[in-house]
Amino acid sequence: YNQKEKGSNYNGKKTTKIWHEYKIKVVKLVKELGGVEVAAELGISENTMYVWMKAAREEWLGAGSGSHVS
Repeated sequence: YNQKEKGSNYNGKKTTKIWHEYKIKVVKLVKELGGVEVAAELGISENTMYVWMKAAREEWLGAGSGSHVS
């Protein structure tokens, strides 16, 4: 299935931005609720979630100063 052929708004940059924003929101949820619970609820492996947490701590994720994980 080719989204461009079907006339969708598919745009690689937009998709990347949405994915990036999703990761930032997951990191914020982990800070509030705890990692295991968030991973289970969203169907994300704990390993993936911890990689995203590390990215936020090391500012790879660009989550902004208020969202870094301590």
